[in-house]
Amino acid sequence: TELKILNKSVRPNSDDSPLNKAIYQTDELTLRHDDSVFTIHFSALNFRDAYQTRYSYKLEGFDKEWVNNTRDTSATYTNLSPGEYKFLVKSINADGYWSDNASELRILIKPPLWRTWWAYCFYGFSCMMILYFTLRLREKRVELRKERAVNAKLIKLDQMKDAFLANTSHE
Repeated sequence: TELKILNKSVRPNSDDSPLNKAIYQTDELTLRHDDSVFTIHFSALNFRDAYQTRYSYKLEGFDKEWVNNTRDTSATYTNLSPGEYKFLVKSINADGYWSDNASELRILIKPPLWRTWWAYCFYGFSCMMILYFTLRLREKRVELRKERAVNAKLIKLDQMKDAFLANTSHE
């Protein structure tokens, strides 16, 4: 009968509303990752002894078992992980008869931007680039060390030549 996100009622086609039509006409609900705290209100079309109507509900993908025989007409879920869920609700009347079929609502909670597949591709590409540039930097340092060693040998050789020429010219 009603959807609340972060304890605020959501109206169809309003700003930032995930609903295009009334919640009872909606088969699938798509929420952002930061809308993962929501309440779903429900009721049975039993006007005779309505106060004795009890409900069972379950969020497949989250609840392991049905939440049974409650008179509460709402279910609240907080901090759900991104993924697909299915909310099921059924009622039992005062005579003890369960409704023939459970009403269901598919709920899709989108992952945050940093947990999407293309973000992971970007992370992988970034790691590869960092690894590549790290290896290139290490290679350049090795080349520079070799060059310095060669230069040091050449300087030493020049000093030895100068010393030899100085010694021969004095003799």
